[in-house]
Amino acid sequence: MGNPIETRLELLASNAQVIRQGLRFEDGQLTRLVGLLFALEGKTADVAAIRQCRDLIKAETSVFSPFRSALAVAGSIALAPDPASCLDQARGAYQALRDAKFQASAGLALAACQIALRAGGVEVTAVADRARAFYSAMKDQHWFLTSENDVVPAVLLGLSALDVGPATERMEEIYGDVKPSFASGDAAQAATQILVLGGASKLTVQRVIDLKDGLQGEKMRPRQVPAAVCLGLLALLGTPAGQLVNEMAEARDFLRDAKGFGRLSAENQEILMHCASIIASYHAADAKDQTAGAVAAAVVQSMMAASQAMIVLAVSLAVANSTAAAAQSY
Repeated sequence: MGNPIETRLELLASNAQVIRQGLRFEDGQLTRLVGLLFALEGKTADVAAIRQCRDLIKAETSVFSPFRSALAVAGSIALAPDPASCLDQARGAYQALRDAKFQASAGLALAACQIALRAGGVEVTAVADRARAFYSAMKDQHWFLTSENDVVPAVLLGLSALDVGPATERMEEIYGDVKPSFASGDAAQAATQILVLGGASKLTVQRVIDLKDGLQGEKMRPRQVPAAVCLGLLALLGTPAGQLVNEMAEARDFLRDAKGFGRLSAENQEILMHCASIIASYHAADAKDQTAGAVAAAVVQSMMAASQAMIVLAVSLAVANSTAAAAQSY
């Protein structure tokens, strides 16, 4: 593993500890996730900025607003150049999504944040309508799999230039190819979504299978949605699968020794997610520095943003569901 990757992992570990100490009553998995968001931007975690964004959300939204329910919302907005403007745009996007018949939820608030962060002057109503069309198409194909986890992917597809019909057909093709590589349909669908967003070729789909086999040999098989998204992202890089597997194994060993990332703190799937995200960010930056790889770098950078959004949603929902289940057990 090269020093640039190690440096990024050190920043992730440091950020996680800074946020954990500054926001002691937050779930550990969420604090590590927000630490990752800052690390992927090459930034040191700013707890004061996160708190300011939480205060801003409280001041600008109602008591029962879904924007209040996820630390990841405050963390994402804190990274925006103008948090107040970003929140205002996100609230407008949220209403547009509600008008497009999406159900109110914390996941929808996170999806609205992605529109605010990435739309760049795009007509929000049109994006919301396209997102609804993609979501409905996915629901028609896999009604038993498509759920709140798929709201952010639907919005990302809505922000893309992809046509609903051809993109949905391509998703079905890729899903059939990658499904045997995953333990669940949810994970396979998540990987499929990021692959379609990235314009995956047959070689890319084969790279997913090669990566899965290699990671499984290192006892790192992607099983859950966030890890599956990362596997799809790694496949889009074009970097040889063997090299990526070696880097993943070294990154895992490094991160396991970091405070807050031991076996008692973080599960294997979470470690896989962090390692893959950091390694992808390194290769994306490396491609950007090469003129010949400028187009590929632009695609990877876009997919990095998309994968972050999908990971944030999946982790936030998992934590929320776990908390609700724990509360019901009392």
